[in-house]
Amino acid sequence: QPFSLPDHYFETLEIVTPVEMPTMRVVHRKNRLGWFKWAVAACLIGFVGTTALLFIENDKSNSIDRQLEKVSDQDIVDYLQAHTDTFDNETILAGFNESNAAESLQEHLNELSLPAAEKYLQQPYPENEVVPNQ
Repeated sequence: QPFSLPDHYFETLEIVTPVEMPTMRVVHRKNRLGWFKWAVAACLIGFVGTTALLFIENDKSNSIDRQLEKVSDQDIVDYLQAHTDTFDNETILAGFNESNAAESLQEHLNELSLPAAEKYLQQPYPENEVVPNQ
């Protein structure tokens, strides 16, 4: 046998009396970490939920924009011709009255000084600007 003891080893061994340890308080860490786990879970759920709502709202607006891009100009004109009535036309044209426009134009012309008008008329038109015939 590789291990051996000297003769009468256990008989000569001194027995030491155990020392009594003072009682210690038991600390429970589970209560302290329990609320922290729930708080982290609530924050993650809030973040994921908010991100999902923003994504859904953004996707809805983009889908409406995409659908409107597919509508042709002629379809819009046809819809407006079919769904507008005399009242709508009168409401639109009520803001533009020819007598009011003429009075407004006359007021602006009265405020304009002669040297400023001559300077404006002497300016050359850019080539890409459309000049009316009248």
